[in-house]
Amino acid sequence: MKNKRSLPPTARVAFPLLVGATVCVCGAVLLPGFRGLHKRQGEIEARRQKVAAAEERLLECQREIKELATDEGIERVAREELYLVKPGERIFVFEQEPATPVERRP
Repeated sequence: MKNKRSLPPTARVAFPLLVGATVCVCGAVLLPGFRGLHKRQGEIEARRQKVAAAEERLLECQREIKELATDEGIERVAREELYLVKPGERIFVFEQEPATPVERRP
C-alpha cells in the first residue's frame, strides 16, 4: 500500500523554494507601501499641528476683534497706536537716554 502523502523528491525541494520566493516577492511589493504609509502618517501629524496652531491664532484674533469692538478698545488703539488725545488733554513724554555702561572706579 502506497502512502498518498509522500511527495516526489523534486516537489520536496521546489515547494519550499516557491514559498520562499512568494514571501520575498510579497515583501518587495509591500515594504515600499509601508514606508510610504509611515511617511504619510508623519505628514498628517505635522499638518494637524499646523491646524491646531491656526485655530489658536483664530481664537486670538476673534478675542481681539471683540475687544476692539468696544469703546475702550477703540480708545486704546487711538491712544497707543495713533497717538491721539482728547481735546484739552496734555501729554507729557519722558525720553530716556540710551543705556550706557556705568564706569566703575576703584
